[in-house]
Amino acid sequence: MQNVNKFFFILSLVFFIFPSCDKENDQNTGTLTLNFVAKANNQPFVVGNKYTTVDGLNCKFENFKFYISNLRTYQQGSVDTLLDAALINFNNDNPTKSVSIELPNGSYNGLAFGVGLDSLQNNYDPTIYPSSSPFSSVNGMYWGMAFMYRFLIIEGAIDTTNDGVDNYVQPITIHTGKNDLYKVIDFNNFPFTIEGGKTTNINVNFDVNKMFYTASDTINLKINGITHTSDNYLLAAKVIKNFANSLNVSQ
Repeated sequence: MQNVNKFFFILSLVFFIFPSCDKENDQNTGTLTLNFVAKANNQPFVVGNKYTTVDGLNCKFENFKFYISNLRTYQQGSVDTLLDAALINFNNDNPTKSVSIELPNGSYNGLAFGVGLDSLQNNYDPTIYPSSSPFSSVNGMYWGMAFMYRFLIIEGAIDTTNDGVDNYVQPITIHTGKNDLYKVIDFNNFPFTIEGGKTTNINVNFDVNKMFYTASDTINLKINGITHTSDNYLLAAKVIKNFANSLNVSQ
């Protein structure tokens, strides 16, 4: 009888200790979620909706997705890379507008990530990755003939008549790629805190219209709205630069 009592005493200790350890481990990390928030004409951006460009043209976007990569955080002078890449997809069939990672508790000084893929990632073979991977060929981001990835895809059309009747016949096809168009966005002075078992949300904000204009230059999509990078490098470079410069973060 004494041995039986000892057995149940030890068993009770096991159940007491291990759940406590799990709970303690759960409290040692929290979740950082980046939410990509797009607007157009001061309204939430939705693929398929009508919008007006800065030069007054009605347009629709039917395909909008892009890579972010090498997500890093700054903490007390150290820099840690926590995510290789993610595909941000605003398309209605498979939207993915947020990225979440687990981080140790503590105060952070900021974060950084790339728009597009770095030169090593851009050389990956998409056929070796599962469909769940952002590098997989199922995502439609790989240029087979060029042996590299598209960093950003924007597809849609412009109504060139603006007569009140939908007439979206002028295509917009912007596919950016190539290693030198990879842009690193650094928010190294944006402090945030991770708390155990909780989620910290950071919004990455941008205006879709600002991809096509700056204070000194406006892209006329009616006559210059198609690029596969190599055939119209200047347009691809402008769009990806404008996009990167328009990003800002908030909580």
